[in-house]
Amino acid sequence: MKYRQKIKNLGLSAFLLSLALFSGVSQAAIIASYDARIDVDISSTFDDNTIETEFFNSSVNVTANTSGSANGTGDSGPDSLAPNTISNMNAFASGLINDGVGYVDSNWAANGYFSIENLTNDVITGDVSFNLSWLFNVFTDSLAEEAYASVLIYIEDGDGNIVVDSVYDLDSLIEGAGAFTLADDELITVDNISIDVDGFAEFIIEIDAYGFAESTRQIPSVSEPSHILMASLAMFLLIRQRKLKS
Repeated sequence: MKYRQKIKNLGLSAFLLSLALFSGVSQAAIIASYDARIDVDISSTFDDNTIETEFFNSSVNVTANTSGSANGTGDSGPDSLAPNTISNMNAFASGLINDGVGYVDSNWAANGYFSIENLTNDVITGDVSFNLSWLFNVFTDSLAEEAYASVLIYIEDGDGNIVVDSVYDLDSLIEGAGAFTLADDELITVDNISIDVDGFAEFIIEIDAYGFAESTRQIPSVSEPSHILMASLAMFLLIRQRKLKS
């Protein structure tokens, strides 16, 4: 009976000692993250193309244990383009949570104005193309964390006709815990555009990359006095066992 009690006390003392040593150690890791990217390549077959872009809005909001970034197309132009020359608009947003409770969001939005002016003495006809590509992902370590990423693409012509109006997103509340990626591309062509003498055609382009991540995780920790108490108790039990043996 005494032998069994010694084994029980030794096991308890070893457990308390290990708990005292490791209970204050935090396990730092990425527990939630997002990335969002949208690219638009614009070109036409017309001789006289002009593109102008405007920085519209951006923001990066972070708290402790988080980081984020946003960048993309800014103010530029108006710039002239030769026929079939590609001009690019893009937007990026990313963020991650390292550990603990935290929140991060970021976005980048830009507008573009693609114009074709008829400087000839005849009616001109041509095509305009928009090559769209997007790639984004979300990751959550557990259901206690959430990540969301989205991209917006909106294009309309000068008459107010919508060419593209699309929003793509990933949400960990729907997808669950783990890593998820969405990537795709699409070529959209507006054919046989006719422009009268001294006339012009215009397309308005809006892009936006956005994401956020949030964690409500509380990392358990033991206060310093509790560490000392457990370590003292563990050492007391070990010393007591030595006295019983002798």
